[in-house]
Amino acid sequence: MPHPEPIVTACIPYYAGKRYIRRAVESLLAQTCRDLRVIVVNDGDAEGPWDQLRSLRDPRLVGFNLSRNHGGPFFANAVVVDAIESPWFLVQEQDDWSDPRRVAYLLELTRGGAVDVAVSAQFFHREDNYGRSTPVGIRWRHVGHAKCPACPPGAECEECFVDTGLTARYRYRAPHAGLFNTRLLRRIGGYYIGLNLHYDSLLLNLLLMTGTIAHSPFPLYHRVLRADSITHAAHTGFGSQPSNEERRAVFDLYERSFREYQRYLRGELNSEGLAEAIRHRGHGRLGAQQRSELAFETNRLRAHLEQCRWHN
Repeated sequence: MPHPEPIVTACIPYYAGKRYIRRAVESLLAQTCRDLRVIVVNDGDAEGPWDQLRSLRDPRLVGFNLSRNHGGPFFANAVVVDAIESPWFLVQEQDDWSDPRRVAYLLELTRGGAVDVAVSAQFFHREDNYGRSTPVGIRWRHVGHAKCPACPPGAECEECFVDTGLTARYRYRAPHAGLFNTRLLRRIGGYYIGLNLHYDSLLLNLLLMTGTIAHSPFPLYHRVLRADSITHAAHTGFGSQPSNEERRAVFDLYERSFREYQRYLRGELNSEGLAEAIRHRGHGRLGAQQRSELAFETNRLRAHLEQCRWHN
């Protein structure tokens, strides 16, 4: 008999992260919630992470190689979101690691069915070019925009707060490394619309238009700030030409989606119509080749997961 589908599936997109990948995987396999699966998706690294993971003989760990390099973790996440049947999808980056209670705490926040996204505070670690790590502190511990007890008077606190109040102004709302309702992700178009850098922030905004978010003040996720990461490297990071072009696209997508959200609030559009409008707008950015590649890799992963279910 095949193994049943786990309640949580975590995806770790991988590229050139041999120093970190085992720590990320082990932190998930050590979760107090055992009903989960960890899929490491190699996105075009010629060597892959498999020599680092070979000794981890856990049937919940699945390795998968994309057949071509599709340029980033959002595509890898999208393949997993589209392929799985788990009701919950967990974001985990290869550089980072999770507190062993993370999945259990986030699942508890969703109990009762009224929550679609669960996030937590994060503990940040800054790494220099030599691999030396320095603790930075905790971010996103508070919810809302009341006076922040952790910051000096007058500070414009955005790093401490999870902002669940949607306005016409686009901004960072919450950390994207969280637990997501898989069905809602699919309703608004999955995890990939052709963007490589800023879609995670836009996604949380879109999910707040179509669902609800819950937050834990406990730092259940450890995030590493690498000097050479895609968000900090000179040719791809904030301030680079690709980044600025994507930011303009994100602002446009948010403004258009927010207008649909206002129609929903006025009763001119139902929830399915709102989700469909967001999905159609996002998928409209994908060319035929991108859609074909996403479908191709999704079908490959579905077949691989089915094989794993029977063999385990």
